Amino acid sequence: MNSYWVLGSGFCIQMLLYFLITQHPIPSTQKLTYFVMSLILSIETSTKVCSVALHEQGILVARNEIIAEKSHGEILTVLTKNIISGNGFNFNQIDAIAISKGPGSYTGLRIGTSTAKGLCYALEKPLIAINTLQAMAYGLNQQFVKATIQQLQFPISNLKSDPEYSGRNSKSERRNPKDEIRNLKSEIRNPKGEIRKAKSEIRKAKSERRNPKSEILICPMLDARRMEVFYAMFNTSNEFIKDTSAEIIDEFSFKDVLSASKVIFFGDGMDKCRPILSKHENAIFIDDIFPSAKNIGYLATNRYKENDFEDVAYFEPFYLKDFVSF
Repeated sequence: MNSYWVLGSGFCIQMLLYFLITQHPIPSTQKLTYFVMSLILSIETSTKVCSVALHEQGILVARNEIIAEKSHGEILTVLTKNIISGNGFNFNQIDAIAISKGPGSYTGLRIGTSTAKGLCYALEKPLIAINTLQAMAYGLNQQFVKATIQQLQFPISNLKSDPEYSGRNSKSERRNPKDEIRNLKSEIRNPKGEIRKAKSEIRKAKSERRNPKSEILICPMLDARRMEVFYAMFNTSNEFIKDTSAEIIDEFSFKDVLSASKVIFFGDGMDKCRPILSKHENAIFIDDIFPSAKNIGYLATNRYKENDFEDVAYFEPFYLKDFVSF
């Protein structure tokens, strides 16, 4: 019964948007006097957060979002209309619609997709779909990762004792200049030793790249009910390390990766995992991070430049697991 309601409401949303837009066309003179290279409207409804954002040439113009369960169908069109008109734009000035494609709530994804497709049909604009977890990872990278990595790699206790950061030279560094000259002459007389040392360092660096034990990984998680989560793994360049998956959390979850790397866990699926995963010293948890249309828009800008669009008629959300309703 719930799926029929979602499908019916999606059709109503599309018809409402078509009526609103076609009844208020942009004047032809305004089309000539105002030109935007890329104005992208982004929609995020995969969780209890209902979020829309506008990006002009990759720069965030505005964002509207509300955390409200089971009300996306009522508020999404209102947020969409307000963000367009409230920032001096017209629907026909939009160059593309971007959607968070999932995984996530079945109902939320259906409502967001219906709205986005309705806009694409009415405006004759392309549709861009972004993986929800990848957008979350991008947002974390932009906000927290640089500071977190610095803290993990250079602990405060080390910074205080490191002359490079303390601004003072330690006693061991106050060497006799004559000793420095003798050492330099010795290195000049023995260049083969320096070459062997350099080759050894190169081999060590290559080995570390193949087996990045110190690499910090990012793991956004979405609640999939009971003890199951939707997740994926990314590096700090926002590249997939582990594809999107569904996982039932137990004491063996992420054991291998946590033994080799530090992993940052976040998202609304994190709380159920914390009691189990916190036993690992490499597990890091960041609270209060949710999917946002702001991050969808940033990633969609690159897709727009590459003309990487979806087939509006056949596009379906990435459910991963059907009928998860938040």
